[in-house]
Amino acid sequence: MTAEPELQLLSNIQTALTANPEAKQREIAAELGLSLGMTNIVLRRFANRGWILAKRLSARNIRYALTPEGMNEIAHRSYRCLRRTFAEVRECRAAVERCVMQAKARGCTRVCLYGESDIAFIIEWAARSAGLEFAQLPVPERAAEAPAGTLGITGEGTDGAAAEWLAAQGCVSVYEAAGREEKE
Repeated sequence: MTAEPELQLLSNIQTALTANPEAKQREIAAELGLSLGMTNIVLRRFANRGWILAKRLSARNIRYALTPEGMNEIAHRSYRCLRRTFAEVRECRAAVERCVMQAKARGCTRVCLYGESDIAFIIEWAARSAGLEFAQLPVPERAAEAPAGTLGITGEGTDGAAAEWLAAQGCVSVYEAAGREEKE
């Protein structure tokens, strides 16, 4: 779930209602990945806030619709989330740039990203901007000497043993390069 669970829930309700404007609570619950009871609570809470309109059609049927206020809430929260994301990307880019420039000052001529990374494009951009060669390589299956003059960065998905071996070779984790704390 996102940092804004209400935004995620409201967006998923919008998705369910867009796909089927006559969606019942059970179908909305499936889209939300919640129990029927929890979905009932969420729908009532959002109706009380004016984000959802619940119109009783019969004793057993209720039709739901996203209100203009609900659409506005999605737009405002999405905008705030996007702004935070852009700020984090700028901070990450600056940290990676510092890491690459420090490596260049130590005489590195190449940046190698071992494995996959969500920020591979930032690492590649920083390396090329600094005039360094960039390569994205698979994680080595066995120990080998890291090439001299190389800043090695391990991707997020690098397993423990390989990450430890690469760290012993002088590689930094993608989290360290980006100035972030490693995720557990």
